[in-house]
Amino acid sequence: MVWIITQQQGMFGLMNKGFTLIETVICVVTITIIAVPLYVLTRNVLNAYNTRNSYDTVENLYDLNSVKVFLYKNYDVNILCDLIDDNSAKNTIIPLYQISNTKVTNNIYKNFSEDKEIFESLMRSMGIELLLFTSYNDILDKYPENDIVKKTKEDKELENYIKYISKDYTKNQYMYRLIARFNNGNYSSINMYRLKY
Repeated sequence: MVWIITQQQGMFGLMNKGFTLIETVICVVTITIIAVPLYVLTRNVLNAYNTRNSYDTVENLYDLNSVKVFLYKNYDVNILCDLIDDNSAKNTIIPLYQISNTKVTNNIYKNFSEDKEIFESLMRSMGIELLLFTSYNDILDKYPENDIVKKTKEDKELENYIKYISKDYTKNQYMYRLIARFNNGNYSSINMYRLKY
């Protein structure tokens, strides 16, 4: 009689181990099913946060606004607007300032050395390595065709930024835009307008 009870207890023990194993597998599968979408959601939120952190920071917007004020005070911005609006030239992006491989390209002040030095000094003090003037209407459609700025890794990041700012775009809301890439890799942009005299 004692042996039978012990044998039955052993069988119940094996059955309990089997049920425990099945319960564990069910719990792991359930947790995995719940955890995968949460992981994807969390990763997307973190990516969006990191992207937002590298775009349009307050410091960069302040610096870019200083550049905008400088251009309006010391340069005829309407010349740039005319270049953009010239359909025969098909300029959708005009690089105003660019640093690449220790070479500085300054397309604003080519002939006036004093103004050129002031402008380049401003760009260095703001930490701007690329400054673009562009039309806001169709930049996203025409950007891939643009051969003024050669395609590099930075240009892919610029294209991502253009896609980012185009989400907030309302047709004909802003005519022109000043876009800057800073030394730390951040991007910012600010609206520009044609002046009426």
